Amino acid sequence: MNNLLRISEATLLALHGMVYLVHRADRDIVSIKDMAVALNVSENHLSKVFQRMSKVGLVRSVRGPHGGFLLAMPPTRIRLFDIFTAIEGEFKIEECLLPKRICRKNMCILGQLIGNINKEVLHYLKVKKLSDFKGIYKRDKTL
Repeated sequence: MNNLLRISEATLLALHGMVYLVHRADRDIVSIKDMAVALNVSENHLSKVFQRMSKVGLVRSVRGPHGGFLLAMPPTRIRLFDIFTAIEGEFKIEECLLPKRICRKNMCILGQLIGNINKEVLHYLKVKKLSDFKGIYKRDKTL
């Protein structure tokens, strides 16, 4: 069965990592190691996610001993939707939780709830920008 809201671990890493770059705006370049420690996630997985983010032009990578990543454009221009689709691909509005619909056309045990929730999530992803999350993380030594 499907989850009501499907967001992969890679997408969650991308979303949090991008917000972390906004959080660390005082630094030009943030290393994957520092980001992985702060977010308490796998450095290898985060690195693969950010390589993909670099390929679509959301971040720039800097090689070398003091290398890492930085936003490729202002956070006011990057929507959560851009990050989501960079990892997941097209956002599909699902209307059924089953892999194959078994109910009659236009009928569902949950009514239009599933489709409405997915439409609301899509709207949220399209209107929220990275700049909306500046200051969301606690201020401590790792974040």
